[in-house]
Amino acid sequence: MEKQTIEQQVIKVIVDYFGMYNPGMHNPDEIKRDSLVNDIMTDSLDKVSVIKEIEKFFDISISEEEIESLETIGDLVDLVEKYVN
Repeated sequence: MEKQTIEQQVIKVIVDYFGMYNPGMHNPDEIKRDSLVNDIMTDSLDKVSVIKEIEKFFDISISEEEIESLETIGDLVDLVEKYVN
């Protein structure tokens, strides 16, 4: 799967997750590779929940250590790409 496709899908999962609880909270055009994970997923529960949704979507498993090391959405996209490809 191409990196751009993975990036679009990761952002879609994030927007869909937050849209379930707060419609309009995140606009996909506002989430970029250099967006900070902690700015988008403001608490650890959000972070874990979004990662679980991404794991389900891509049928992958991400370790806690890898989750803790994520700083940007680009880091998350690169990590997903590593497992998908």
